[in-house]
Amino acid sequence: MQNNGGLNREGDVNFSQNREDWINALDEKSKEILKADESVFMKQSMSTPCMNVIVNAEG
Repeated sequence: MQNNGGLNREGDVNFSQNREDWINALDEKSKEILKADESVFMKQSMSTPCMNVIVNAEG
């Protein structure tokens, strides 16, 4: 994971082992999409990750 020093003051952060495990379990296409999204959007408190790539979801 990247260095997140200083972000602990934000309201929507998750540095847990579960989050790291989830990120590591993503396929390469998903990782590429998230990396592209992260490169052009500023980190914001209480922001929502990109959801426009979801094609189908249940549950």
